[in-house]
Amino acid sequence: MDVVYLALCALFALAVAGLLSGCRKLETRR
Repeated sequence: MDVVYLALCALFALAVAGLLSGCRKLETRR
């Protein structure tokens, strides 16, 4: 498995997790 591909997958996963956590924080603020 390519290291670059693995790194991209990790970054994508972190981005998705960040967006989900951000949306949850906005919902809890209401």
